Amino acid sequence: MKALIFDLDGVIVFTDRFHYLAWKEMADSMGIYFNENINNRLRGVSRRESLEIILERYEGKTLSEEEKEHLMEMKNNRYRELLGSMSKRDVSDEVRDTLRELKERGYRLAIGSSSKNAKYILEKTGLTQMFDAISDGTNISHSKPDPEVFLKAAEFLQEDPKVCYVVEDALRTCQVNCPVIVINVTETDNEDLLAFDSSCPNVLMPVSGTYIHLRTRRGCHEYLLYNNERYAEYGDKMPFLRPFPVKISIMAGRNNKQKLTDMDIKEIITLTYQTTRINWKSVSMRSMPITIAYATLVAKFMPHFPDGQLTEFGKNNLWML
Repeated sequence: MKALIFDLDGVIVFTDRFHYLAWKEMADSMGIYFNENINNRLRGVSRRESLEIILERYEGKTLSEEEKEHLMEMKNNRYRELLGSMSKRDVSDEVRDTLRELKERGYRLAIGSSSKNAKYILEKTGLTQMFDAISDGTNISHSKPDPEVFLKAAEFLQEDPKVCYVVEDALRTCQVNCPVIVINVTETDNEDLLAFDSSCPNVLMPVSGTYIHLRTRRGCHEYLLYNNERYAEYGDKMPFLRPFPVKISIMAGRNNKQKLTDMDIKEIITLTYQTTRINWKSVSMRSMPITIAYATLVAKFMPHFPDGQLTEFGKNNLWML
């Protein structure tokens, strides 16, 4: 390894809150429902694709190309206004120390970001001089997950891509050739609860472990999962413990050639259901290395599975929560 190419947002700095506020103002002006769960779908995608995701909920007339360009410009102008408040304080000491040590060890450093505001962010945070090259949205034709931005960074560094390592935070950006299943557990939206009401009429509260299919879009399968008996030891002592369902999004990694079957999804939801029965806060993570913390966590949820064994799907696939 001779060089490292860093994604910017979510790795070096964190501007998610600015993106969210700017997109929300634009969505509100169009009467489009937008919240943080929807915003999470915009991570690692281009400005155009982000707009198309938001417009999935738009019920007005068909927008022309000029109107879409105007909306993206509106968002970006507001985003740049918010970026104006950034300073050196928005970069952690750990990030600065890491970059400094890498340079002292002789590694060449570059930025590989789809953002057209990358240079502006680096300037505001005083990081420009830390990088030998910057590849961003102004010099590429294809956004991530296309590797063009990283290949350009290697070109600017005058290094062979084979000796460059990429540091990323978005799985969809990493063209990894392994069977990864991503399981995202989030809170529900009002419209999700309405979907449940229409799917299960005359049912006040479903049996714990019940799940219903919400939608499948862009290869992402969304379900509602009910977990009404969080801990067996409570029994009937605390009947008021009836939490809202959680929303589960299940997606195979981009290079995972295995197509998820209904049985696969059922087993994934079973894994997730048994895991959510654990009181996560009871496992103290702060002063424990991950090798110990993970083993402790596994030890707590394994007894919930039949005969204390994971399903075959759980044994044979890498899965993340």
